[in-house]
Amino acid sequence: MVEDRMETLTPLPHSTLLIRSDDILAAELDGETVLLKIERGAYFGLDDIGGEVWRLLETPLAAGDLYGALSGRYDADAATIESDLAPVLVEMMGEGLIRVAA
Repeated sequence: MVEDRMETLTPLPHSTLLIRSDDILAAELDGETVLLKIERGAYFGLDDIGGEVWRLLETPLAAGDLYGALSGRYDADAATIESDLAPVLVEMMGEGLIRVAA
């Protein structure tokens, strides 16, 4: 399952430049960020932190800078943010929601 697979994923290097994929529709509904991948008709719901990641990746941002930005907004150090978020970012890449920027 997804949880088992996420535990075995290698975190992204801090220099990996990330950005949102182009073919995603996004909306805010009742405090949740909702994404629709048009190509697949797949729906995704993001919590507060996921929504913040989505907003930050409007422009290309290095993974390390993303962790640092989130640690400044939430009560956690960058290492904790990275260990919690890196597998989610890899999963988002696998779903085609975000990509490595050119």
